[in-house]
Amino acid sequence: MKTKGYYTFILITLTLLLACQSLTPSFVDGNAPAQTQETISQPTIVLAQTETSNSSAAIPEIEMILIPEGEFIMGRDDTNEEVGPSHTVNLDAYYIDKYEVTNSQYRACVDAGICETPTKNRSHTRENYFDNPEFDSYPVIYINWDMAKAFCEWRGGYLPTEAQWEKAARGTDGQTYPWGEQEPVDETFGNFKYEGYVEDPQGLTGDTVTVGSYEKGVSPFGVHDMIGNVYEWVADWFSPTYYQISPSSNPLGPESGECVYQSGACKVMRGGAWQSGAYSTSGRIESRPASASDSVGFRCTRTP
Repeated sequence: MKTKGYYTFILITLTLLLACQSLTPSFVDGNAPAQTQETISQPTIVLAQTETSNSSAAIPEIEMILIPEGEFIMGRDDTNEEVGPSHTVNLDAYYIDKYEVTNSQYRACVDAGICETPTKNRSHTRENYFDNPEFDSYPVIYINWDMAKAFCEWRGGYLPTEAQWEKAARGTDGQTYPWGEQEPVDETFGNFKYEGYVEDPQGLTGDTVTVGSYEKGVSPFGVHDMIGNVYEWVADWFSPTYYQISPSSNPLGPESGECVYQSGACKVMRGGAWQSGAYSTSGRIESRPASASDSVGFRCTRTP
């Protein structure tokens, strides 16, 4: 006959096992694999309604990818001081959207009464774009910096810093493009104008396309459309000399902005667009925060 002490021992053992299982996170892999030149598999979450949201309206489910804590090479040594010098930066872990924010996702924020409607409903070649369900999975455009910031905050997140955007785009070893060092030779790498497009324009889209359409152009962490489709707003003010004084850990950009090629104070955009060439992952673009166009969108980040 089993004793009372034996059953007590069994009960305690089962309780401890169940407790250990409940402490294991369901979406964070603390042992993220070391990066290789190939695309690496990263833990993802689907971000829905959060406690930090300032609206009771449902937030759309948006897939994000974990970028693990650690160092990466930012910038490049170039005759253009705006992108250099090349320097090592350490970042805390963060999540970033796997894809650019889409029309349908942004529309949910508009419907919730939080976000402003894009400044124009059209795209470059389509009269009805933002409100048209046909383009729900295309990147939202005609969004200025404040509008992008408001959407990310509605989700409980924020616009990525330049450093966060660049690490997600190029990986840890400073590669020139999300896919490596290979020059894009045709339109299969991303939605941008490839080398030789003047002589051979076949295959150019002439406008935005569905997010995530170019598997060949995915970054080492599995983030899509970091080069092409639309330019992307980031959090930082623009300064052409910031990299010369940038801190080595979690840089947030300068306290105020300046423009080099236009008047006023500028924010930073990254990534190139459907009407540009293939920007490198270290390329920086200045733009006044109130500007909005048919080639500018954004994505969000979030602290784990």
